[in-house]
Amino acid sequence: MVYRCRYRIVNTILRVRLLQQWLVRFAMNIPLVRNTINSQVFR
Repeated sequence: MVYRCRYRIVNTILRVRLLQQWLVRFAMNIPLVRNTINSQVFR
């Protein structure tokens, strides 16, 4: 059930501004993610 509705669940969670900010902050603390994003943005 969760697998079928996974995108709807993710969209519902990401509508909350505070959770968006927390997720970005958490992801940017992971070096691999941060380096990948920086290389894509500053290409």
